[in-house]
Amino acid sequence: MPNRFRLATATLSVATRPAFRHSLSMAALLTPLFLQACRDLPERVGPTEPPPKSVVVQDIDDVGRDGEHLFRSLSRVAPSSAGFYYTEDGTLVVRVRDAKDDVASLAFVRDLVRANPGYNPGGGKLARGFRVERSEYTFVELANIRNQISEKVLGSVVGVVTVDLDERANRVVVGTQSTADRLPLTQAEVQRALGASSATERLVTYKLQQKSQYIAHSAPPLTLTSGSSDPLAGGQQIVRGGSLDGCTVGFVAQRNGILGFVTASHCSSMMFFPDFSQWSMLPNSPPVLAMESVDPSYYTCGIAAYNCRGADALFASSTGQHPMAVGKILRTVSLGTGLLDVNQSKPYFTAIYSQDDVLLGQNVDMIGRTSGWRTGNVVSTCIDQLMVPNWPQSTSTYQIRCAAQGSYAADGGDSGGPMFIRVPGHPEIQGSELPGAPFWTDEFVSIVGIHSGHAFGMRFFSKLGRIKSDLGGSWVITAPVPALPAAPLSTFVTGSTDVLASSSCNLRYVANATGGLWNTYSYTFNTSGQIKFQNGREIIVAFASNGSHHVSVTVTDGNNNTVSHSLTLIAGPSGMDCNTV
Repeated sequence: MPNRFRLATATLSVATRPAFRHSLSMAALLTPLFLQACRDLPERVGPTEPPPKSVVVQDIDDVGRDGEHLFRSLSRVAPSSAGFYYTEDGTLVVRVRDAKDDVASLAFVRDLVRANPGYNPGGGKLARGFRVERSEYTFVELANIRNQISEKVLGSVVGVVTVDLDERANRVVVGTQSTADRLPLTQAEVQRALGASSATERLVTYKLQQKSQYIAHSAPPLTLTSGSSDPLAGGQQIVRGGSLDGCTVGFVAQRNGILGFVTASHCSSMMFFPDFSQWSMLPNSPPVLAMESVDPSYYTCGIAAYNCRGADALFASSTGQHPMAVGKILRTVSLGTGLLDVNQSKPYFTAIYSQDDVLLGQNVDMIGRTSGWRTGNVVSTCIDQLMVPNWPQSTSTYQIRCAAQGSYAADGGDSGGPMFIRVPGHPEIQGSELPGAPFWTDEFVSIVGIHSGHAFGMRFFSKLGRIKSDLGGSWVITAPVPALPAAPLSTFVTGSTDVLASSSCNLRYVANATGGLWNTYSYTFNTSGQIKFQNGREIIVAFASNGSHHVSVTVTDGNNNTVSHSLTLIAGPSGMDCNTV
């Protein structure tokens, strides 16, 4: 029986009924941040000639930069490459400085998309095509300067709060809270800290942040009935013991063979520290689902020695008191006025893929216990940011290294919620153009991380690769690939039905089959006309005599099931169609 539950936002009352079976995770406590909202990047104007080689000042070791392994892998086979991203129409653009690297760059991204469906744009769209665009700088040049700014500037130069490598703009972007009149001073301080030549100035752009502050708010748990045997899944409400604030399960997984789930570290009693928090579905209510077992202490980074992590994430080990489903994410639907329910016919997304990284411009989805199913786009793939928790007991400023940023909506209570990308279909038919291939765009997904918080007018999420590198261990994150569902074998013929009666009027008819053992179809045609050509599921026929005619087909699949369809047509001297071949 499918799981069922209904919830309301914290400001609405919740209707109850005996049929309710689930509580959707209450993802409160978006990490409190004193950060400003941002304006759009100003238009960049400048020369496009290749930069001086002196731009690469220092090759800092990329410790903690596993979130850009795709770009680094490409740079090994195409040294002048500068990353890649998706346009709004689903075209994958590769930035390359030198034409000699075009072929290798295109081959790399084509192979990546073919082998990893999750690197398609998402939302069921296949890649529309590939193209090369010239870049002014290479990825290695940009990454080296970005790394230096993070180490020497972020949190050290007053007002600098984010550092990002923008693969679309082919620049390093420094986010600053400086006022417009102070911005030139901030830029000069950044250049002095780098100790680089003036050529570096063109490589870095600045994004002014607004002075208004954003403080993420917590959301009290919802009063929901539960206690069913339905398994815990991504997107469901959890509440920390001793707290009235809740969060959302990111994804259920096995870490080093131990079953549990991942959620945001800031949902525990101590961020970036093992505190052994306990989790239930409702406040202080049995059963205790899990206990925090992995939440490593921060490390220090930068010359200011900030407390750093690559992901706002923890792993909580199951107590065995409630079943958990690896690779399952609740599929919510909105009932209006803040009410959510689970889709009764398709209660889950099934994660049969996972991926450590995301691409700029991809569609990305989030399930939160407050907001439900939300969709947006990846707007940054590896951004470093300062985080100032608004906690009386905390005097530390943190850095998150190489987080992702998205345009999706989220609210208090959604913290820790699963981030995923919808993939085009079942692995057995990926990329197939055969007419019977059964595609589902909203059933299978690729897990890419968990939602973290809100700042600068955007949402941030921790990428899966960063989660795994922070928490360590070996992981089982995805569900087994299900068998293709059996469907009845069916067929129909398409083609003209009002045709010119002439032996030189050649007309094309196509058989379309679905269901059965879909990739083993054979076609047998029968017609009252003259067969001019036949190949697989298509036939070319001419009808020399006036009157009623037919084209029929019998389709047989690999299980020897058969089905037939006949198309009736009229031929005459004034027929409407004649496609001469």
